[in-house]
Formats: sequence, C-alpha cells, structure tokens
Amino acid sequence: MTHSRTQQGFTLVELMVATVVLLFGVVAVMQLVPRAIQVNLDNRMSTTSTVIAQRLMDLMTNAGVSTATLVDPSGTFPCSPFNVCSMGVGAGVVGDFTAGAPLLVGGRVNFAAAPVPGFRIIYQDPNEPSGTPYDIRWAIITNVRAVGPQPAVVVSKRFILSVQRQNGRDPVTLTSWISR
Repeated sequence: MTHSRTQQGFTLVELMVATVVLLFGVVAVMQLVPRAIQVNLDNRMSTTSTVIAQRLMDLMTNAGVSTATLVDPSGTFPCSPFNVCSMGVGAGVVGDFTAGAPLLVGGRVNFAAAPVPGFRIIYQDPNEPSGTPYDIRWAIITNVRAVGPQPAVVVSKRFILSVQRQNGRDPVTLTSWISR
C-alpha cells in the first residue's frame, strides 16, 4: 500500500493549535459576562435611584415654600404625620438656614455621616423584584426675609436630595429651588 501525498487534511498538531486558540477566545468572552451583568445591575439601580429622587423632588417642590413637613397623599413615600419628613426651617428669624443631611463639598449629601431624623427615608420600590432598599437623604437651605409688614417669611428653599442603594456607592443627587 502506498500513501499518496495528494491526500489533504489536518494533522493532530494543527487540530490542537486550533483548539487552544478557540479555547482562549471562549475564556476571554466568558470573563466579560460577569462584568456585563454587574454593569447592567449598577445601571438599573442608578436608574431606579433617579426615578425615586425625581418623584420625591416633585413632591417637595409642589409642597411650596411655607410647608414645614411633607405628607405624601399617594402613600408612595412614608411621609406622614406619624413619620415626619421635614421641609426645613419655617418662618421666624430672618436669615439663611441649612437643615438636614450634612453636605459634602460640591453639594452632595454625605452618606458617611449619621442620618438626621426627619431628613432620611429608607425606601423599597414595590416594582423592584429584588426588594433592594434605597437610602434617601436631603438637605434644605431656607431663606427667611422680612417682606413688607411681615417680619420674617420664607421666601425660597433649595432642596438637595440624594438617593443611593443602601450600603451602595455613587448616589444620584438632584437639586431644585423654589421661591415665593
């Protein structure tokens, strides 16, 4: 039996090299999957934080400058006469007053500091299947001025509201200003 050199095919060495190259490619792609899942989760949590912050900010800004405590008529947030959500300093003494959560340089809420009663909510979104709790904290800068015959009235409030996943990082911060 003679072997013809015209037969073609892969040698065992070529097959092993191709398998190793393919294996490296599969391993590289598999390393990307957990990172992609984590980035997706972080983005979903950030989007949820933004939605929560916007809902509460809308509630606060619609309450007006003279409101001392926030009550959520829809019951979305646990702000009620039994669970006070403070809206800052009321009328009384003329000046600028900051109340609520301690702020960092740059105007973000300091989540490393102890929470201030009346300026924090732990919220669980009922639409979130994981049941992740969100830490909501805010500070309010109130401007009280003498207006006409009235000795001291609230003329404006600046709201700084931050939301982050409880024990998370990278909070979402919204700022709004309302005036009389």
